[in-house]
Amino acid sequence: MKTQNFFLDRPEVRDYQLQGNQIRLDLHPNVFPPSDFVVPFAQNIRIKAGDRVADIGTGSGILAVMAAQLGAEVWATDTSEISVNNAKENARKNKVQIQAFAGSFFGPLQGQFDVIIANLPQEILPEDYRLNLGEDLAQTINGGKLGNEILIQFLKIAPQFMHADSRLYINVGSLSDYKSTFKLIGQNYNARMINTYALPNKAFVEKNIEFYKQLNEAGKIHIFREDGIWKAMVYPFELKLKSA
Repeated sequence: MKTQNFFLDRPEVRDYQLQGNQIRLDLHPNVFPPSDFVVPFAQNIRIKAGDRVADIGTGSGILAVMAAQLGAEVWATDTSEISVNNAKENARKNKVQIQAFAGSFFGPLQGQFDVIIANLPQEILPEDYRLNLGEDLAQTINGGKLGNEILIQFLKIAPQFMHADSRLYINVGSLSDYKSTFKLIGQNYNARMINTYALPNKAFVEKNIEFYKQLNEAGKIHIFREDGIWKAMVYPFELKLKSA
């Protein structure tokens, strides 16, 4: 599937099938819609009835709704108030309950969680494209100068909200400084890679390909051309805390 224009021009309704349940989402033009890799990522998230689940960077709420459908007690956060409201609307639409709050990372959430899901922005945005998007939209996909700034911050904070058996689910994209992300994961977590997939890059990457090729040649990111299309890898992980 080609990933080109990922923000919507108008509201849209989309249906998803996740872990045996149907989810219908109302998608908002100012909310980043579920990416191509969300469905295969979601199928590998282990959630049991009664689990305390935190969905960090919930966006439209697709993963929070899935967790609630599986019988979990769900909290969700997002830096965007619009996204939080969209997630709440989608929970109501799918007849499940979630508690959603605006805030950075865990925001007002407290305590430890059995499952933490964090599908965080990891794009490196050229300056002119970021300015064209505007800060509100850019923050939903901008991962910082090397793409992994937000994910690195999160991985340093997350252990405070985990117990010995907590499961943390993340994606690491190679259109970011993925090698330094892998290094931090190896230092602090027991990691299990649960899938891998190659996806076409978004349209702005193709339009600014020389910028990304320089990062690629410097070894900061990994992109490759296949069948005439520039692609990057996505590496989903299940993480657990290392024993003391």
